[in-house]
Amino acid sequence: DKVLSCYKKNWEQVFEDSTDCIEYWQTETTSGRVKRNNIEVCLYSFAVVDGFFAPVVNKLEELPQLYKKRIENFLPDTILTFIEQIANFAKMYKEKIVAFEASSLFEFNNFEQRLFHILNVCVVTTFNPYILKLYQQYSNKPEILKLRFKELETLIIRRAIARENTRTYYTWCAEFLKDESAVAKRIAETSDDRVAVGLCDINNKLASLILFWIELNRRYTDEKTDITTLKYSYSLEHILPRTWQNSWANVPVVDNNGKEIKDKEEANRVRNEKCYEIGNMTLLKSKLNTSISNSEFAIKMNGNPNSRGNGKKGIKDYAELKITKEIVDNYENGKTIWNEQTINNRTIKLTNEILTLWPYKI
Repeated sequence: DKVLSCYKKNWEQVFEDSTDCIEYWQTETTSGRVKRNNIEVCLYSFAVVDGFFAPVVNKLEELPQLYKKRIENFLPDTILTFIEQIANFAKMYKEKIVAFEASSLFEFNNFEQRLFHILNVCVVTTFNPYILKLYQQYSNKPEILKLRFKELETLIIRRAIARENTRTYYTWCAEFLKDESAVAKRIAETSDDRVAVGLCDINNKLASLILFWIELNRRYTDEKTDITTLKYSYSLEHILPRTWQNSWANVPVVDNNGKEIKDKEEANRVRNEKCYEIGNMTLLKSKLNTSISNSEFAIKMNGNPNSRGNGKKGIKDYAELKITKEIVDNYENGKTIWNEQTINNRTIKLTNEILTLWPYKI
């Protein structure tokens, strides 16, 4: 009777309470370079926090044997207590480890949501044990929890921008569980210069993530802004198109100081590189038509209306966000040239903003 009661309370009610519950625990999530279902990641996280799984030494395939070894000398009552601890941990995992939907709304001052969104987009689950331990320790100390989450968020963002590998994260998770101050030390290993270099050649997914949170921060800090929550549903646009050779060939290639580059080979190299700087990217509420996206700057901004008034729309029509309206405002105020100098100036501005949001020292 005691065992049956334990089973109903700590397994059936936690892991098999409903069809939705069963589906949740069987849902796959990425763990490192492989996919594991939630129940396996949860049991792995518990084992790491409890100290009988060493990420540096053990492999996930060893998890069942390690659990058996953990309880082999337990008395029956100790085993029941251990099972209850697992159940409570699983409840916390399900409540705290967030998965987002297309309809999810995000707000900058929600530090928990911000961290989990960044982890989800960057596909990092390695630090789940550390995060869950933080919840255990600081559930009644929100300011400390906020600081620790900010540290981890900063670590992930800075290293992602600098294109530093994630293979050490398993080792680091174990390190952070023993010493929380180690996170700050790891942040310091990625210099501002390396972040700045990374922002000059950034992939679309990471650029979208960073621009989205910059936008939310601007809305959060602007008292005149009514809408502070947004869905993560915007389209990334390269203002200088990646296929610029046709429509932008008549725009002189210049260096960062605005001096024209005469050498054709050098000019092509510079322009191709500038396409992938953060300063050349923005977010739109809808994707531009391909022909507009690859057109010259004026057409990209204004679109290409036809006689029926329903032509192809430009950036102005999709400029819902502050980061994009800023470009539109500059254009309407006479800054009608978009070139390498323009991109460089915007990259510098965004880099400073990013280094303020995710600083070297917190």
